[in-house]
Amino acid sequence: MKVRYLNFGENKVKGYKALYGDKRIECFYTDSYNDKALMEISDRVFIVKKGRLTRIK
Repeated sequence: MKVRYLNFGENKVKGYKALYGDKRIECFYTDSYNDKALMEISDRVFIVKKGRLTRIK
């Protein structure tokens, strides 16, 4: 079995751009800093931890 696509890092941005073009993300919520690539194309970024939101950008 050959893996062709993994939805991690820059691949998440590629998938997003395939659907929405260069449109920026207005608000992005995540529970992981592994989503850094998506954070970079977002205007506002929130980390979700134990039911609490913390704005980091």
